[in-house]
Amino acid sequence: MEPGALTRLTAAILGLAGFALSIVAGVVASNPLHTSVTRALSAMLVCAVVGVVVGAMAESVVRQRIAQSSPRRASSPGAPKGAAPGAPVTHNPINQT
Repeated sequence: MEPGALTRLTAAILGLAGFALSIVAGVVASNPLHTSVTRALSAMLVCAVVGVVVGAMAESVVRQRIAQSSPRRASSPGAPKGAAPGAPVTHNPINQT
């Protein structure tokens, strides 16, 4: 996943959810169309900003977790000495010396 994708996805989902809920609330309340759409656009903007913040925090947590787990892969049993972090561990019992 490319950097920033989780942030953009979260912002888009929350923005659209805010817009949809606001439109439904306007219809249920029998508000005029222009009032409902204006409020829905405002709700979409606010929810998208909240989504950017939440998505950036989630992306930061995911990146930190990946960074923490990477060094453990190279030090796992069967890893060749000096292997790069995240290198695949290969074990061939036939060619043991």
